[in-house]
Amino acid sequence: MGNQLGSTSFKADILEYMSLGKWAIEADQGKDPRMYCDDVALRILSLSGDQSPEERFKQWYVMVDPDYRDKVKSVLTSIKQLGYGEALYLWNHPTRGGRYIRFIGVRNTIYTDGIRVEGIFRDATDEVQNENRTKEAMQEGLEAIQGLASEYMVLHFIDLETDTYTSYFYEPDISQKTIRLNSTERSYYDMYERSIRSICHPDYLEDMLKLSDREYVREQLRHKKKSVHRFLCKTHEGRYEWYDYVLLKFDPIDAEPMRAAAGYINVDRDQNEKMEYLRMAEGVGKIFDFSLYIALPDETYRVIRDVEKKDGGARNPNAFSYLRERAGFIRRKSERESLQQWFESENVIAKLEKYSRITRDFYDDRNRKWLRATFTIGDRGEDGAITHIIYGQLDITESKLQEIQHQEEAAAGEAIIQSFSRMYFTMLEISVRTGKVHVIRIPEFMKTRFEVEGYTYAELEDNFIGMCVDPDYQESVRDFLNYSTLLDRLKKQGYVQKNYRGQTEGWCRMTFVPVLNEETDEIEKIVFAVANINAEKKREESIKYQADHDELTGLLNRTAFSRIEEELKENTERMATMIVDIDYFKQVNDTYGHVIGDAVLRRAADILSRSFRKKDHVVRYGGDEFVVIFTECGDGFQERILNKVKNINEILQHPTMDDMPEFSVSAGVTVFEESYSTMIFKQADDALYQTKLNGRAGCTFYDPSMMK
Repeated sequence: MGNQLGSTSFKADILEYMSLGKWAIEADQGKDPRMYCDDVALRILSLSGDQSPEERFKQWYVMVDPDYRDKVKSVLTSIKQLGYGEALYLWNHPTRGGRYIRFIGVRNTIYTDGIRVEGIFRDATDEVQNENRTKEAMQEGLEAIQGLASEYMVLHFIDLETDTYTSYFYEPDISQKTIRLNSTERSYYDMYERSIRSICHPDYLEDMLKLSDREYVREQLRHKKKSVHRFLCKTHEGRYEWYDYVLLKFDPIDAEPMRAAAGYINVDRDQNEKMEYLRMAEGVGKIFDFSLYIALPDETYRVIRDVEKKDGGARNPNAFSYLRERAGFIRRKSERESLQQWFESENVIAKLEKYSRITRDFYDDRNRKWLRATFTIGDRGEDGAITHIIYGQLDITESKLQEIQHQEEAAAGEAIIQSFSRMYFTMLEISVRTGKVHVIRIPEFMKTRFEVEGYTYAELEDNFIGMCVDPDYQESVRDFLNYSTLLDRLKKQGYVQKNYRGQTEGWCRMTFVPVLNEETDEIEKIVFAVANINAEKKREESIKYQADHDELTGLLNRTAFSRIEEELKENTERMATMIVDIDYFKQVNDTYGHVIGDAVLRRAADILSRSFRKKDHVVRYGGDEFVVIFTECGDGFQERILNKVKNINEILQHPTMDDMPEFSVSAGVTVFEESYSTMIFKQADDALYQTKLNGRAGCTFYDPSMMK
């Protein structure tokens, strides 16, 4: 290993790192990149010493987090061009999860076969996480302070490292007069000492002045979240009233105090509990859509905020049982049971003791939105035990969709950068200078169709389209492959892609990626890759199907009907709309129960969908009401539909289940030859009404005399 890494004289400012993981990467013309590591680097990255240098490079690069790959490429380029570079990146460790790796590197100018960069790895995960936790604590503190400030006369947010502070006033005029804050001190402790001397009763001044000492304040917060100091304060009106000076810690309870809040609050000895609740409610209410203030150990609670106000009836008096009941609306069993287990009180309290705050995202599949559930410690007793917990729930649908989109984009970028990935079943390299094609990877079935190696691009284009692309997509693929515009498109966009259907491979995605000349920065080669995306298409079709179809009956739903209505506004053909509902359906539900009621709905939906043509649209409009849109209404249409409804009702007189009753349907139809409007729907509804007047179990066609 030592000989392969070579001997590079590193700059003095990185000598201290030499005992950590060393690495080197070689990139020779026409060869795969190679990576060498010493034993320390292998342990940091959990790479195998038995791998070839080429395999090791591929494994290392694949496990660089997609969001950091551009950064890694940029730094390697900087080392190559400038001779030195350093960066921090996220690396997906196979057993320990995401680890932050800091690397420093230089270029080995002695190496002449290609390019060689060398450097050092260092695992920097702990320092990054500590920094992130500090930032989160600061943000959490700011949000809470903005909510808490309305109950304090004055509230300061203090950086205990720099002694700087920011103040919030609930009633600025009264606050500043009472606490005497009109000053220019930049240090919190200087400001506090001057202020407390002017307002504190002499009997309490000595004790309160202790809080002007930085180390004393730190000691007060070292092993607890809150420190309260009561004293008599002289108001701006000249009288003394009881005030609490409260210190609030915004770091984990066992951590060294770094951020704190301090504030004055006018207290009534008999109203402490009420004020504590109101203060907490105001702070949490500004953050969450739904929140609870939970008392331990009896697990009772108050609802602080409920934007949707869906729980109008009696609630379970136990906070955690109540949350598990609320989670019961999730249809997907595995997600529902997992979330309900997460809401177990023992689980929540144990995790809060360890982390101070726990968070979980889950999908509300009934309302189709993402929610974030958060438990935080509200307060601790004198013995340090948790006495109050805050539960908050927030709608994060918009940010979650952006995150999912970002992940999809990152995955696409990864597929392009990792051009050797197995997802591509065809990979070709095209020389811009000669126009010749070189095969990187090609499946056996393509080899039997045509010989690719040595083809010109024009020959490749003609043969590929003719032998691999479904006829319905050949014209659009030919436009995409147009070489006269390809280079300009690649210069503007970096890469270009197109989806198409293959003759035998199903759905495919073709991608062009440019390879630049290092000296001129001009496109030297183009990599052409083809991937199979059948699985992706199936997922898209499944999502679209679920959005447009009723879950109970499998028919088109009201969302799909709204889209069809818009399309019908462009109609110029003779069409018809029929509204159908189940006769006396409420009595079926009341007599037999909702299970049989659902079976009746499915039975009616099945008969309707099988009774009409595939080009007609059968929709479950809502409840027991169905709509059928007939796209073509030629001669004999009315007689045919009347017979259809008659046949449907005859079939429904023969139940398919022992407990299912006989039932019938009523229908109303209107025929129209102009563009669709809401009046068409009303006419069909009027015809349906006439059927019910005539005794139900039949069908009526609309005529103007029926207008209600």
